Amino acid sequence: MAAARGSPFRGVVVVYADHKSSPLSSIGSLHGLEEEVAAARPAEGLVVLATCNRFEVYMHNPRPGAVERLASAIASWGARPRVAEGREAVVRLMRIASGLESVILGENEILGQVREAWLKYKKAGLTTSLLDRIFHAAILAGKRARSETGISRGPASYLTAAVQAASNALGGLDGRRVAVVGGGSSGEKLASILCSLYKPSKLLAVSRSPMRASRVASRCSVGEPVALAEAPARARGVDAVLVAVKGYRPGSLGWALSARIVVDISNPPVVPRSGNVLGMEDLQAMVRAGIEERRKWVPAVEEIIAEEAGKLEARLLEAKYRIGEIIAALDNWADELARAMSGRESEYKALRLYGKRLLHPLYMALRRAAAQGMSWEAFQEAITSGAGSVRGVPLGKAEKA
Repeated sequence: MAAARGSPFRGVVVVYADHKSSPLSSIGSLHGLEEEVAAARPAEGLVVLATCNRFEVYMHNPRPGAVERLASAIASWGARPRVAEGREAVVRLMRIASGLESVILGENEILGQVREAWLKYKKAGLTTSLLDRIFHAAILAGKRARSETGISRGPASYLTAAVQAASNALGGLDGRRVAVVGGGSSGEKLASILCSLYKPSKLLAVSRSPMRASRVASRCSVGEPVALAEAPARARGVDAVLVAVKGYRPGSLGWALSARIVVDISNPPVVPRSGNVLGMEDLQAMVRAGIEERRKWVPAVEEIIAEEAGKLEARLLEAKYRIGEIIAALDNWADELARAMSGRESEYKALRLYGKRLLHPLYMALRRAAAQGMSWEAFQEAITSGAGSVRGVPLGKAEKA
């Protein structure tokens, strides 16, 4: 449904495919579209959020046919595209940042991914001031959700449960020497979870691949890559070993038994069973309890999202917030005009200076009118009726510019 004409979110659209509607294999393939989408500039403003479980293209003022072309491109990869507009698109982004749309309810990693995607496109000059405000508000909602509710507390995945189980066995992992075995995404996440919750004295990242070991080690400031062949000697005396591997021979990690606690969430398990070894079956109850606890906080998070969306909408409806957009648009238009009319840099600078002086009284009149605290609708009415301190300003053309 299109945003209402008076909505400050009019022109905001997201075209997306996620784990709820599409196979993960299709979503992974869609990541190759990101560069193509960025190069095509399908909208005035653009941010692409591509993660393991989603591919989302947020646009401000998409060009004619851009939404349909993008949806068709997503469908061609076997994914099911969906579209949300206006406030619905804004609320969706806030839900994502808050962890409500993740495979693991309340996951923390997605908040950083939203922030990184926004800053990447902002740095490239592809966002608009409206998209910037929307992403900033979404990140704020995500932070509030995690600080004011328990949506991210308690283990809701086997990875988090593995770290928590090791901590429970040792009375905490601060100052402990921990080995993480596995160079895939699970190994990276184990290292990230461990070092976000605790401060180990050393993290040994063990993998058959030196490159993957280095990648896992980079997730922690005290991480060190270790080749699998060197692990029996290098990992001697570690307090805990966390294992998440594929393709290893069962029973092949006997050296890990020297640790005080071993948590093996590989399927099938690869560490020989012993009294100090926990497997996935030992973590099931912990994971179920964690998920149920997080679900209790969903209504509270939804209230935060509604509040932040309402605050953003109210701010954007105030004339003083919209005046900045108009002034920026006028200034950009004057700059483009100066460049088009000049052949040399000195001519451009002279025309640019003349334009600034010519427009300065208008800018000041706009700011004075906005400072009076008018609503955006009242401001538009005052201008179009020829009243007030900005008499005769063709606002519609200025805003379009």
